[in-house]
Amino acid sequence: MPQVSSVQSGTQYPVPEIAPHGSHLYFDSINEYRPEQGHYVEESVLVYLRLDDKSEKWIVDGSSIDGCALDTSNEDYPFNGDCTCENEEACTAALEHARKTRVPTGDELMHMLAEALGYTLTKKETI
Repeated sequence: MPQVSSVQSGTQYPVPEIAPHGSHLYFDSINEYRPEQGHYVEESVLVYLRLDDKSEKWIVDGSSIDGCALDTSNEDYPFNGDCTCENEEACTAALEHARKTRVPTGDELMHMLAEALGYTLTKKETI
């Protein structure tokens, strides 16, 4: 049975086990390690929001879409403490690779989210 995600209050959307990008949507850290999922190394990034010029709604702040890598939200990340593999050397190598890999820009994150959620993006023409 697919998991359910509540995006808008009162509206539920089914969440598939395999996301449109082809990877498992959730890493199975409760059951035994599955090599096809690789090592579980996680990172989190900050997307800065601010109120619009009329102070009516949240908008994405320009610092999150300036073309630079997003800020990481935790100085202890990336983190591999939830990986269930028993190969400490390979897991540490995956963690070191993650530490050397740049986190996405705002634009790259937008594409990652669209792919994970199964959306196709169209850029609006600006004047």
